[in-house]
Amino acid sequence: MRWLRRHKLALTLIALALLALAGLETFRCVRAYRDLRGGKDLLAGAADLVENRGFDITEQELTEADGDFERAGERVDRASGFLDSDPILLVAGRLPWLGVQVDAARDLAGIGVQSAGIGTESVEALRTFQRTRDSEAGELSQKVVPVLD
Repeated sequence: MRWLRRHKLALTLIALALLALAGLETFRCVRAYRDLRGGKDLLAGAADLVENRGFDITEQELTEADGDFERAGERVDRASGFLDSDPILLVAGRLPWLGVQVDAARDLAGIGVQSAGIGTESVEALRTFQRTRDSEAGELSQKVVPVLD
């Protein structure tokens, strides 16, 4: 009892520090979660636009899709960085059931980053197709040769 009274201030400061760390960790987790959800929504929206419009997509729509793929990649990459470097998740990754969940989240974030890159490349491929289609005379089969080279 005497020891508790002597160290009450120190214990209170330690408890406050732990609460502050828990709050910071919670904020970081929520931000990573929002980045993942936002990135997923941007990816899905841009992919739907490109898929639904196909070869008839306009330059303005391509610019919009390209920007969405770029922003999605940034958001998912930021969340992926958190998942790879957070000390609590590093420890949680060692636990039997939770480790599988942490690994799955990391894998999904990696897939999101790769998907954003693929989306950006698809936009560039559509732009190349449209430039070739619009700039050269002749049949489409003759126009494909420069694109394939």
